[in-house]
Amino acid sequence: MNKPSLETAMSSSLSVAIPSSPLRGLGFSSSSVESVLRTAVSVGMRPLLLELLAGRLPPEHFRSVIARTALDDERRAAGAAIAGNDVYPIVHGGVVSASVDLAFGGMRTRVVDADSDFLSRHFFLAWNPNGKMHSVSAALSNCFSDPVAGCRVRSLSALAGEMTRNLEKQDWRACGQGFLDYNREFQAWSKSYLSPSVASRMSSLVSRAGKDRLPGWKHPGAGDAESVLLVCDGRSETISFLRSEFQSCGWEFQPVRGQGGLQVSLDTPGQKLTVSAPHRVDFIGAADLGADARIAVEGTCLACAVGPRLQIDCPFVHALQGDMRNGWSASVDRA
Repeated sequence: MNKPSLETAMSSSLSVAIPSSPLRGLGFSSSSVESVLRTAVSVGMRPLLLELLAGRLPPEHFRSVIARTALDDERRAAGAAIAGNDVYPIVHGGVVSASVDLAFGGMRTRVVDADSDFLSRHFFLAWNPNGKMHSVSAALSNCFSDPVAGCRVRSLSALAGEMTRNLEKQDWRACGQGFLDYNREFQAWSKSYLSPSVASRMSSLVSRAGKDRLPGWKHPGAGDAESVLLVCDGRSETISFLRSEFQSCGWEFQPVRGQGGLQVSLDTPGQKLTVSAPHRVDFIGAADLGADARIAVEGTCLACAVGPRLQIDCPFVHALQGDMRNGWSASVDRA
């Protein structure tokens, strides 16, 4: 089998329509979802895609190539070694611990044994679909210019390790404290992480709910958008209170439900190719910035693949012929 090089895959001309994410600009890695989907259906990946569909290529090998290719593509576009904690959880799915590998240039990953019922009972996402979007340029500039950036990466990596252990132990109170510790650490590093309006809203919410019911929260991603990831006690009355509070001011509110990663399938009767990928929310992020040469420290992050999924479909014959213009459709799967 002639496998495409990473360079070939990344230089492929693409014009496939990608669905518009309802979470764009809110810290859920919409741009990385798009990058993963475009890479998976690129002309350069067609030989691997055919081998995958024929059952001759392990799905994990396909995902590994897609992850590395999409990551390199994002880093080239940004001019910085970012997105490791975005691309890999999206591609592999579940709760993923991702560590920078300076020698390899990519990320080492481990799927964390996080109970799905525990996650959906205690972890919730809330966001304002019409609210302020995040801009990470200032945060990135501050992070890369910090003279003690390497120490920051190590501190955040330690938090990622603690959060991983607390997830595996199903200790939601400790997870909530981990979010607060992350807020403090990353705000000190980036100088532009916390949204004042969201911080004020959450301070009011915690004071009314009580810290015993709502022990911690953080922003998704690295910006100051109107979005939060929070931990609560999981009691029905607490969840109802939180849902009512957010929905009364026009925010969306949903439990964290882990998603599988990049998926490729072929509907044989209709010969329709379907490729889909989830968004991701970071539990402990930013330490992947250690991959950049200005820091050069092997940091570790923790993130979870979440819905909704972005999906693209096309007649298989068009994909087979490398036709990236005709018959493609895009959709958002909110299930």
